[in-house]
Amino acid sequence: MAILSKADLNFQNALAVIPATQSFLLPIPAFEKEDNTIFQEPQKGGVKSGDNKGVVFLNSKDKSWQQVRSDGQGVVVINEVSPIQSKALLKKVMQLSNNQPENLDRDKIKLFLKFTHALGLKDVFQADKKFVETKMNMIEVWDSGVENLGFHKYQDKKEVLAVRFSGNVSFDDPSFSKQTYENGCVVVKNEDDKILVVKPDVFLKSYTKPNGSPVTLFDIPMKLTSAQYKGMMAGRESIA
Repeated sequence: MAILSKADLNFQNALAVIPATQSFLLPIPAFEKEDNTIFQEPQKGGVKSGDNKGVVFLNSKDKSWQQVRSDGQGVVVINEVSPIQSKALLKKVMQLSNNQPENLDRDKIKLFLKFTHALGLKDVFQADKKFVETKMNMIEVWDSGVENLGFHKYQDKKEVLAVRFSGNVSFDDPSFSKQTYENGCVVVKNEDDKILVVKPDVFLKSYTKPNGSPVTLFDIPMKLTSAQYKGMMAGRESIA
């Protein structure tokens, strides 16, 4: 296993990309009476029943509890959604609401959230209409009768830099990542010099080139850790 240190994170000749996460938005109607809607029962240390009113659910990607107000301003955001998945989500909303998504109730929202998990969509978080107006644009306009319902993308972002490491890698600094990446990883540095580590398949779905064209793994410069470099040089010396 290759263990990456901060010194290994060299972004010289890195690939410039922009975030291109596509999302599905479900606006939450105003309920007649605000009670907690629990999709999955919170565990110890999470959001407790009765603490806040609205829709409470788990973001399975980062294991954080989310809550969306049911006052007509809340929105559930589902990230990393493909066009095909987006159509499936919209179809499910219309089926559950009998083509009246403005009338979704608590039970129907629970069923919808279970459906998102069945599709493998785990990055689901809380937001509101103000967030949507300032951060997101609709990709496709559907005649659903509900504002903000459907397929969205984040508004133009600043360029970030990406490099790639292959093989079985982990990080000596847990602030970068606590995971072990069996099939390599992509390391992204944003405009604030913050580091984000993602799996290669997630990166390809979440970023594009600045002109909007897709990124392939071959586009991302491959980097070596210090240990990998020393091993490569030792191999050359032994051959010589």
